[in-house]
Amino acid sequence: MDGGKICFLTETFHPTVGGTQTQTRLLAEDLTRMGFKITVVTRRSFEELPPFEDMNGIRIHRIPPSGPGKRKRWKLMLNAVPRLISLRKEYDVIYVAGFRALGVAALIAGRLCGKRCALRAVSSGELSGTFFDTGLQGSGLRASSFPVRVFLNIRNAILRRADSFIAVSSLIRQEFTECRVRQDRISLIPNGVDTDIFKPVSPAERTTLRRKLDIPENATVFIYTGRLVSYKGLPELIRAWKDASPSLPGAMLLLVGSDENDKCNCEQELRAAVAAANLGGSVRFTGRVPDVYKYLQSSDALVFPTRNEAFGISAIEAMACGLPIISTLTGGLRDIVEPDVNGLVIEPGDETGIRNAILKMAGDRALRESLGKAALETVQTRYSRTIMARAYADLLGRLSGTAN
Repeated sequence: MDGGKICFLTETFHPTVGGTQTQTRLLAEDLTRMGFKITVVTRRSFEELPPFEDMNGIRIHRIPPSGPGKRKRWKLMLNAVPRLISLRKEYDVIYVAGFRALGVAALIAGRLCGKRCALRAVSSGELSGTFFDTGLQGSGLRASSFPVRVFLNIRNAILRRADSFIAVSSLIRQEFTECRVRQDRISLIPNGVDTDIFKPVSPAERTTLRRKLDIPENATVFIYTGRLVSYKGLPELIRAWKDASPSLPGAMLLLVGSDENDKCNCEQELRAAVAAANLGGSVRFTGRVPDVYKYLQSSDALVFPTRNEAFGISAIEAMACGLPIISTLTGGLRDIVEPDVNGLVIEPGDETGIRNAILKMAGDRALRESLGKAALETVQTRYSRTIMARAYADLLGRLSGTAN
């Protein structure tokens, strides 16, 4: 089967770890298996990575600038155009995973080489510009400030020439519409999870996992997975856990992840708060782990009190393991979480709400089982890796002229 030739343009790629990187790698692997020829152009995140690598048929070109640093995305934008031009015979379509900085480069190269372009937003505010507000704070500017608005208007006039816009949530789809993207160019394709890895386990298997991970066998275990940053609602979660823990003897809270070089890092703050409240016996920091699914399969419920979320892959991964969730309805989560059907809903920043939801979930095993069963069904019918791959294959196949 010939599925067409696609160039993935992305800021970072495997082996760099993260939600976007994982989704992009899974998609590249799946499309390769479906007959597409995939070329990846990305930044050389670490000096030790080779400039070129063939990863099971996926051709990865790593270009300067190298080394860590988020500002380097702008230099990557300049370097991407000549590389895309030099590789023009290797692809028919440029697919951009995160177009906030790289979209213009893709459109310029695409226009010069006669290639079609598909732009996928990995965060809210990429097209409207509100994504940049946090980074602009130090300069006293916002996306609505006059000079920034002028820049965004020029940039967006170029981006709207793309052949396709991909939204991972209805909120981002609405943003595209409000920014005057043509409706017939917008596709809603949610992220997917590998349900061969993220899946429920039997009680016996869970007991074995808990022993291996040194988790008490009879504890009610709540888990958070993701970056340890303040906008995920973690300071509120620790304070809510402090209030709830006297009523939860033997319960445990797992924080799976690390701060990941984000300006909103709060890991040290969280560790200090746990120590000050003498919660070390019930709160565990695992750091970054390669096998998140094992910790999810060992747990009873996910707590995800985020205040800012484009999609919510942590919620999907937990639900795929059959876990009920406690979550806000921020961003893409409003598409995923059905209140009192597959999870309990809390308001962003509401410590009392978090506390009450934890106590309710901990005290009602039948509720956990009911919500968990519905959560699993949600993923299997709407958010599996297979469903995502088929949607992309259809879209990119049409753009490349190879769709049946």
